[in-house]
Parts: sequence; C-alpha cells; structure tokens
Amino acid sequence: MTGYYTADGTEVTRRDIEYVVKQGLALLIWSHGQWRNRAGLVIYNCQQETDDAEMRLQTIGQRWSMWDETWTERPTLAEALRVAA
Repeated sequence: MTGYYTADGTEVTRRDIEYVVKQGLALLIWSHGQWRNRAGLVIYNCQQETDDAEMRLQTIGQRWSMWDETWTERPTLAEALRVAA
C-alpha cells in the first residue's frame, strides 16, 4: 500500500484525499525547485480557507526571482493522489 502525505508531512488516506477533492478543500501548491516545477498537496478545513489560500499563494510576477514564485491548482483526484504519493 502506498502512503499519502500532505505538504506538511501529515499522512492521509486515499479516502481522505477523495473527500477533500470532492469538497473543494484541497489545493496543489506549485513552485520551482531542483530545476523543475514541484507541488505539494495542502488540505484546508473550510471553503473560505481554501479560497483565501488560493488567492494569497498566487505570486507569479510578484517576486524578484522566479524561484520565489508559487501558484495553486484545484486538483483532480488523480493529480492529488500523484502529488501526495
């Protein structure tokens, strides 16, 4: 069985991920790292937190270096599972 983890290292189950993706409480937070784009799965407690984070973490074009930029994506179940694996 494959373990799934959020960006902060919290272990979650496939069922957890299915639920939060369906409820719209999951975001993929993307950034540049190790010469490629990297993502982490973040799970929020409510829709308002998710919406706020989605707006706050969109920093493309707002930083001096592209390496400091982040952007978000509302994942599909397949994307969330791939990033969390």
